[in-house]
Amino acid sequence: MPYTVLLDQRLPGDRHYLLFFSCCPAGPRTTRCFTQIGRNYDLDAGHDAKFIEFNELIVGQDRPVVESQRPEELPVDLSGELHIRGADRVSLEYRKWLIEIMRQAPPGPEV
Repeated sequence: MPYTVLLDQRLPGDRHYLLFFSCCPAGPRTTRCFTQIGRNYDLDAGHDAKFIEFNELIVGQDRPVVESQRPEELPVDLSGELHIRGADRVSLEYRKWLIEIMRQAPPGPEV
């Protein structure tokens, strides 16, 4: 928190899939992201490419949306936006955490 998401999926047949996604701000408008995928099925290295390609597909679909968001800075007030339960769960939790961190942070210098 606040830059990490862990997706922990229990799948049928005792299959387990983990997606660890962590971001590091690199500047005011740039972020570097790191992803690790773990699973207890399809362990032959020949299957790795399909998991990497799927993850790149999902991130690729999200990238144009994320990069076109305005305002660029994340608004704290959630009431002015439309949210879809389920699909927006991660971003809503993230925003709640940010608000909690902001409330606990000591005041910074006036700009």
